[in-house]
Amino acid sequence: MVARDYDEALAVERQQMAADLHDGPLQSIAALQWRLEALEKMMRKDPAAAAAELAEIRPLAAGQVDVLRGFLARLRQEQHGARPLGESLAKLRESYEREGGPPVELEVASEAWSGSTERNPEIVNLVREALANVRKHACASGVQVRVSRQGATLSVVVRDNGRGFPMTGAYSLEQLEALDAGPKTIRWRVKKNGGTLEIESNAGHGAVLSIKMPV
Repeated sequence: MVARDYDEALAVERQQMAADLHDGPLQSIAALQWRLEALEKMMRKDPAAAAAELAEIRPLAAGQVDVLRGFLARLRQEQHGARPLGESLAKLRESYEREGGPPVELEVASEAWSGSTERNPEIVNLVREALANVRKHACASGVQVRVSRQGATLSVVVRDNGRGFPMTGAYSLEQLEALDAGPKTIRWRVKKNGGTLEIESNAGHGAVLSIKMPV
């Protein structure tokens, strides 16, 4: 029984580390790769614009070291819950837009600003993954992120004006799992933290991702 419990705990920990790595450093490196690929095409068509783009990309490449350091620090729990939720999301928006993502309209209600020391890193990771999915798949020109709180429940709504998911309609977490549809990492994080997830999609007209988490 003890050995089985240990193996299960170890499996959960490994899955958590894989999700954190995917949502943090790998997303930043993927964004850098995307800009480098665009730069390669730009060099053939407009060398002057390519030079300006390269000047912006250089500090991003250097910043990957800080991203990796931050990831390692979180693994060591050195920064666990140290920063208010609103501040963390503002920094996430800044880096997301700098890395080439569409503009993000962010609103964090005052009662949700601090959030929960335990939940804050998970909320940030969920928003990071949602924004990364918009950048990679939605072809959106803008994103809205709204964070609010009612009692012991934190609500996160991410809305984009892109092409939406392949399906049309509203789907709960249970329905998404049954269909094996929607973002798997987000589904896993929400379920692990006892939250709820709903995705509203209208193909060609954007999508809304709604998460509610206990705090």
